[in-house]
Amino acid sequence: MSLDFEKYAAKGNAFVRLVADELDAPRARAGRVISSVLHAIRSSLPVEDSLRLLGLLPFALKSVYVDGWAAGHERKPVIHLNDFLARVMNEDADLALCDFGDYESEKEAVASVFRVLNYFVTDTEMAAVVETLPVPLHAFVWDSIGINAGAAQVV
Repeated sequence: MSLDFEKYAAKGNAFVRLVADELDAPRARAGRVISSVLHAIRSSLPVEDSLRLLGLLPFALKSVYVDGWAAGHERKPVIHLNDFLARVMNEDADLALCDFGDYESEKEAVASVFRVLNYFVTDTEMAAVVETLPVPLHAFVWDSIGINAGAAQVV
């Protein structure tokens, strides 16, 4: 078996490019948005769920997801979408206001990451990703990718 890291890099670059296109933003900003969303997800999940989600992500995103991960840290539950969005802003730190702007812009930026992820995984994998996420994010993600949350539960 040979490893084709160029193929993985090409997929990773395509992912960043699609998010940048969705946001009408430079690739650097798209990269920070992707990283912030993935790290906010990671900090919201128990280690077992993080590992399950990690197995579903495209190879190019796995390294972004685990970058700086300290699996032993206590996870803070997401009670509401606003908790998650605050966590995303916190992950982006000093550039959060520049990268995300106001509440609606932040929701759209986060939604763009889920929409693009949906291009890279099968419907079954996307359903598994959503199922792994904290429950308060389920409807937001389904809405982000244009699927009715009630209909998605049948998947």
